[in-house]
Amino acid sequence: MFLRCSSLPCSSWQWGVGTDFVPQSMVEMEIMDYNIYKTGKDRSALTMVVGGFIVKAQAALSAAIIGAVLMSIGYNVDPVTSEYMGELSQIPTMLNWFIVIMGLVPAILGVLSALILRTYPIKDDERRKIRECLDHRNAG
Repeated sequence: MFLRCSSLPCSSWQWGVGTDFVPQSMVEMEIMDYNIYKTGKDRSALTMVVGGFIVKAQAALSAAIIGAVLMSIGYNVDPVTSEYMGELSQIPTMLNWFIVIMGLVPAILGVLSALILRTYPIKDDERRKIRECLDHRNAG
């Protein structure tokens, strides 16, 4: 199964990797607009700085989780030689867990993210009000 998944055309998996960029960027811009709408002050730089910090914190946390998960399924590599140090008989089981970790877990988290995004508080009516307020502010 792993070989079949890895032989997909590059454009298929590259498209999937970047699907979070547009919603993330859109949400960040909407947060900036909402902040101006509610407070009358442009704090876009602060929003971007806090967003950048959150991305870095998420990266650090995910790296720690990935390391813990790999250790829990028996992946043990010598840090100097990069050679596998575990039992060779465990490799087929470990590869099955790799498929679960790289396929099933991201799919579940993707569905969970989509469900969370559905609860996004800014709906079309509020978005229209924000746009009108910002247009009026920029015109005058």
